[in-house]
Amino acid sequence: MSNVPIVAIDSMVFIYLFEEDPRYIEKIKHFFEQMEKGKLNAITSIITPLEVLSAPRLEKDIEKTLAFTRFFQKTQNLTVYPIDWEIAQKASEIRRQNRYLKTPDSIQIATALIYNSKIFITNDQKLKNIKIESLKIILVDEVNKLNIE
Repeated sequence: MSNVPIVAIDSMVFIYLFEEDPRYIEKIKHFFEQMEKGKLNAITSIITPLEVLSAPRLEKDIEKTLAFTRFFQKTQNLTVYPIDWEIAQKASEIRRQNRYLKTPDSIQIATALIYNSKIFITNDQKLKNIKIESLKIILVDEVNKLNIE
């Protein structure tokens, strides 16, 4: 069994990366570099490419759409998981316990739990407030605290 951490990533973190968002790019660039080097395994739900690829600005930008699609399909140490019954049931349980959660958020968190991630990176303060003993939910501003080298 590998000692490489499994880190689940929310959709917005990928959006910050692809858009090179000046507020967050420096905070997440090192994280993605470590993923590419194999220092961590990143996971996300199929919800992420759905949210990323549905941006209206991509409608006429076929090249970017294809590049983002390839990123999700081909990037080393990144796995995009489909929604199956186990994830649906876990997401339902999470939503019952946190009524304010939207379905995509509960699916993201369920995916993290089902696939043994101990860390979930988001920038959604509401998600940060969820208490799940086996999952540490951190905001983008806290990514540097992961100390993955």
